Amino acid sequence: MLTEVHKEMNNMISQHTHVPELKDLALSFIKEQTKDSMHWSKLTLYSHRMFCGKSEHIYKVAAITELIFLASDILDDIQDQDHHSKPWMQHPKDYMFNIILTIVLSSIGELNTIFEDKPTSVNKVNDLIIQSIYGQQLDIQNTVSTEEEYFFMLEKKSCSLIRLACYLGYSSLKNNDSNLTNILDELAAITGIIHQLENDINDILITEHKNDLLHKKRTLPVLYLLKHGDEFPIIKQYYEGEISKGEIHAKKDEINQIIQDSGCIEYARVIQTLYIHKFDEVFETLDAVSPWKERFRDLVYTEK
Repeated sequence: MLTEVHKEMNNMISQHTHVPELKDLALSFIKEQTKDSMHWSKLTLYSHRMFCGKSEHIYKVAAITELIFLASDILDDIQDQDHHSKPWMQHPKDYMFNIILTIVLSSIGELNTIFEDKPTSVNKVNDLIIQSIYGQQLDIQNTVSTEEEYFFMLEKKSCSLIRLACYLGYSSLKNNDSNLTNILDELAAITGIIHQLENDINDILITEHKNDLLHKKRTLPVLYLLKHGDEFPIIKQYYEGEISKGEIHAKKDEINQIIQDSGCIEYARVIQTLYIHKFDEVFETLDAVSPWKERFRDLVYTEK
């Protein structure tokens, strides 16, 4: 199943990319992306299969999902300047922006062909991509100061793309009703929050890899620390520019201990658990077939 998706990803890029260097780079990035579980294309496949979908284009549609997430990952890593081991971080930014455009435009071009008789579906996908870009912009502006603003940013940045992955699956059905659309849309949004909170929890401690605190990101655990700034003054001072990154890094062990003792990780985990329970409640209302329904649910509990 996933082999077919990988093949469609390669075919799409090969067909639409006429600059050899860009094509070779894009294909190498696809190879890197498909080393993992191909989590996002599975969302599309399961969103289709669990409603007895049998579209002849479903592997191509799932490939479009995976390509759009690949473009988003590349953009996110460039803007955040992390995941330096990824192959797209080894090339000039100018090249990567061209790669991103190539991937997205190739995907949308294929989508227009597949959904030729469903123009509203293409419009919906375009809208979800734009919402995700809006969320990405809010993220890099880094002006979030409240939990309400954080979850709004999250809904745009993370939830929009997961909505897209699910939407591409169920919009490929011959028939779907508004109730199904609403339920899957809600499940997708909750899934986006659950996964982002997992990332926030994993990236709060200072390590040699990606770290939100060193980059002054305003994630849920960080907002907790800043809200209780009097208890953790060194964190607040760093975010206000009174302490340098070098000083923070030099006190890495001390700060990691502060983070572990602060309760910020436990707080984020409790919020995540509430969303998991909410997912389970909504999921129970979904009339879908096995084993795809259970596989869809299991993706929520699996890190990408």
